[in-house]
Parts: sequence; structure tokens; C-alpha cells
Amino acid sequence: MQVSHHKDTSAPPIPPPLIVLGATITGVIIDRLVGVKRSPSPFLRIIGYTVSILGGSLMASAAFAMLRCGNSPDPRTPVQRLNQSGVFRWSRNPIYLGMLLNQLGVGLVRRSLATVGLVPVSLALLVQKVIAGEEIYLASRFGDEYAQYCEQVPRWFRGIGSRAS
Repeated sequence: MQVSHHKDTSAPPIPPPLIVLGATITGVIIDRLVGVKRSPSPFLRIIGYTVSILGGSLMASAAFAMLRCGNSPDPRTPVQRLNQSGVFRWSRNPIYLGMLLNQLGVGLVRRSLATVGLVPVSLALLVQKVIAGEEIYLASRFGDEYAQYCEQVPRWFRGIGSRAS
């Protein structure tokens, strides 16, 4: 059942990529200003690149799933259908999860404690400034269908957090 809504998009006040990119760059700058010097670690680089590749793959898979469903990955455009296929079967926010994994990966590759430490800040900003508005928008647009989806699929990933979050 489709419910009437007052706006056609969730249009976040801050573009989600800017939140994560800003925190990543801020972390790198903080490390440079503080003068943190760390010796290279091949192990951390491999882990960091792996995490970043996983994040990028998750984002790409989610974007393709959205396009196949007739939606745009751009949150400024109206959602045509509720996407419950592909990676959206396991996570309601796979693109944002991928962005956070990329930030973590960059922090590991650069051995930047500040960049890694700012991942929870990026997470909090995404939840408060982006996801909260998207959830209100999707609930008003798709009603019971979205409520059932939220009951079945966790915000982040199966096994991480509760389904009702």
C-alpha cells in the first residue's frame, strides 16, 4: 500500500559522500598536524586495501541493484520502488556501509589513528543527518511494505545490530 507523502525525496542536508570523505581527510590532516610518524606495515596495508575493496564492491553492488530496480543511487531523486533485492536483502544501507568500510580501509593503509577513530563520527553523522530522514521518507512513501522490510532486514548487516534498528 502506498501512502501519500509531503516530499518526493529524502534529500539529505549534507551529501553522504562528503560526510565520509570529510572525516577521512580530517583524520589524515590531524595525523600530519600532530606529527604522527608510523613505520609502514605491509600487513595493515593488505588489510586496509582488502577492507576498501570490500567497501567499494558493496557500494557498486548496491548502486547496480538500485538501477536494476528503477531507482537512482542519488538520494536527491525520488524512489520509484522499494528495493529488497541484491545486497538490500542483507542491509538497508549497503552504500553507507561501503563508505564507512572505505574510510576504515584508508585509515588502515595510511596507519592513521585519527581516520580510523573518526569512523564512529561518520557513522553518527550518517545516521542523524542522512539515514533518519531517509527512513521517514521511505516509511511515508511505502508504509507497511517498508515497515515489514525493516523488520526483516537490519540497518547495517545481518549479524551486526538488531533488525529493528
